[in-house]
Amino acid sequence: MTVFTRALALTISLFGLTYALPSMAQTSLDSSGNVCRIVLTLNDAPRFKVPEIIIPSQCSTFTVALDHIGRLPKSATGHNWVLVASPDLNAVTREGSKAGVASDFVKPGDTRVLAHTPIIGRGEQAEVSFSTSILAPNVTYTYLSTVDGQSAVMRGIIRRF
Repeated sequence: MTVFTRALALTISLFGLTYALPSMAQTSLDSSGNVCRIVLTLNDAPRFKVPEIIIPSQCSTFTVALDHIGRLPKSATGHNWVLVASPDLNAVTREGSKAGVASDFVKPGDTRVLAHTPIIGRGEQAEVSFSTSILAPNVTYTYLSTVDGQSAVMRGIIRRF
């Protein structure tokens, strides 16, 4: 495994593939040297600084951790992380909006939601782990914040290879 740090990106080469991650993400390796965990650092702005997460096929479980370093409380600039199949994106967002803040903007029991964190704000952390078997290889999934007003701009792509 080779790890290169650049001013704007972290590039990790594993198994002949290269993964590029913006500097606001930290990754952890499992005992086999696979990147099976990512920490996304968030602030008060409604955006994920990581546009794409690629999960190596060798990871049986993947963890997404959030670290909110902003100044405002979650009632003002809270964020969550929700994983859905891309075709379900709009419906999950609508249903999450109806569910409201009491349900972290995720409809309880919504089977289209593959994984999600609670809403976090200033100084808070959250994480979610999920079995990668829920992700079909070479299929694109979307991760987003379903907090009202954020889903259009606060999203990214997740794929498994």
